[in-house]
Amino acid sequence: MLEWMPYGSRKKKHPISRLLRPEKLDPIRNRTRSLGEDILIDMKKAGTHAIIQARMGSTRLPGKVLLPFVGEHTFLEWVVDRLRTSSVLDNVIVATTTNPLDDAIEALCVRRGYEYFRGSEEDVLNRYLEAAQKFGSQLIVRAISDNPLVD
Repeated sequence: MLEWMPYGSRKKKHPISRLLRPEKLDPIRNRTRSLGEDILIDMKKAGTHAIIQARMGSTRLPGKVLLPFVGEHTFLEWVVDRLRTSSVLDNVIVATTTNPLDDAIEALCVRRGYEYFRGSEEDVLNRYLEAAQKFGSQLIVRAISDNPLVD
């Protein structure tokens, strides 16, 4: 087991010891938490939101996000429902555009009770930023609606 050693200690330091601090001790397990556990704990404390970019205007396959994927689920529904099973996400938001083609995405979100935001079609980064500001996101998990293999 690694031991925390403050800077300036004359003992030989393990390379990872600088990442471990006394406040990281887990009193229940009487051991130091791993870095992965710290990240999960921090994500649970903050407003961690998944923002899914979705639009109907694909050039190669228009409307693909609303095509059937599994059973009666569309690609978008599958991605939203999978992300909702995450234990570290506080919210899942669909970010679509103000293009009239994307009214169908808004209708799906309203029908299924999904949080959504409509913003710029050209500026995806600004769409994310505005969605994050609207919903008070502190940490953002970026997801896309046409990649249903989210785990």
